[in-house]
Amino acid sequence: MQDIATIGGPRGRIFGICIAVFAVSLAFVGAKWQLGDMLARLTRATDDNAAFIADGALGLAPSDPYANALRAEVGEYPDSPDDRSAVEMAEQTVRLSPYDHRWSIALARALASDGQTDRAKSEFERAIELAPTYADGHWYYGNFLLRQGRRDEAIAELRIAASNDSEYRPHVLSLMWDYSAHDPAVLESVAGDGVDNLAQLAFFLANHGRGSDAVRNWNRLSEVEKTSRNYIARVIAQGLVDQHRYFDGLEFSRQLGADANAKPETITNGSFETSIEPSQDSHFNWRLGRNDPKLDIALDDRVRHDGNRSLRLTFKSTAKPDLFNVAQTVAMAPGAKYRLTFWLRTESLKTAAGPLIDVATGDESTTLARTQPFPNGTNDWKQVSVDFAIPAGVDGIEIRTVRLPCSGDDCPISGIVWYDDFVLTRL
Repeated sequence: MQDIATIGGPRGRIFGICIAVFAVSLAFVGAKWQLGDMLARLTRATDDNAAFIADGALGLAPSDPYANALRAEVGEYPDSPDDRSAVEMAEQTVRLSPYDHRWSIALARALASDGQTDRAKSEFERAIELAPTYADGHWYYGNFLLRQGRRDEAIAELRIAASNDSEYRPHVLSLMWDYSAHDPAVLESVAGDGVDNLAQLAFFLANHGRGSDAVRNWNRLSEVEKTSRNYIARVIAQGLVDQHRYFDGLEFSRQLGADANAKPETITNGSFETSIEPSQDSHFNWRLGRNDPKLDIALDDRVRHDGNRSLRLTFKSTAKPDLFNVAQTVAMAPGAKYRLTFWLRTESLKTAAGPLIDVATGDESTTLARTQPFPNGTNDWKQVSVDFAIPAGVDGIEIRTVRLPCSGDDCPISGIVWYDDFVLTRL
């Protein structure tokens, strides 16, 4: 085998030194480029000192598209050693990486800011041609078209953005919500018809106080689709109740199964024939406070007015001056008049400030009606009723057991109270 040729002597040493210098230079250039690229990728144009970092990244890696793109997005500023315009820098970025749609979007935005709308339109269309399924091109182009007053074309682009990317969908909905002066029909035109699109649209509408529109769009889903997204219904129901929009909150809670038996204008489990332990996420059933060891609340199958059970409250000389318990939220019709009736029995009740039933607005800010305090002593079953009217703009009430204020902090109460057969009647 022929020996491999080698360079020996002084010439060999010089050649080796040249190779080493070349390798070190190449490594240095590569390290500079990598550092410039890293700085550009990690920096946002809105960050503090972004302009300074952009110039530094560009100095380290002048042919790196990320460095050029960052410098273009930062734009012109007085102390920069680079006197090119934002458009020129964006154009350079596209030349360095002509098939990356992100740089075409950046150039189109720079052109639009510079008033070159025709060129901007062409560059947006080129970006979409490069990446037709990516949402960002359609999002920015839709915004551009809206500013140009081309509403229908903008909606078409924004619909694609909302349909293709769940991250862009809330941005599209927020944009069109403001643009359309809160018109749900416009949102429905851009949200898309996919299952997740409709669920997210319902969530957005509920979150912006349009409960009935949220229900309508939610009901466009099949029962199977609703079940697989019941976590969204749970959040919507809670949000609507928190907004004191009880009719629509009830519909979501009912479909969720948390309040499957609840109905508007009706006391749920008013005769206490079923469990009084509310299901998870229930909003329209009895709520019982069990944080007072001197107050025991339980179903009673031995003492009842009708049916098989009643609800028994046993006071064990509790001295708390306040009382708030056995409460239920009910969805009601705004402006309507109602009568609440229930049956009451007491045994050895003794207190200076007896318990009573209070009917308040759902937000608990206003009492609409209340019974007289329950009589002391032992009293057989007696029907109690109160009439009340729902204020305009209010669609829910809170029925709860309270007591009138006591004089002083020590206000003992002892004895037993039974409830049965709560009924609401519209007058």
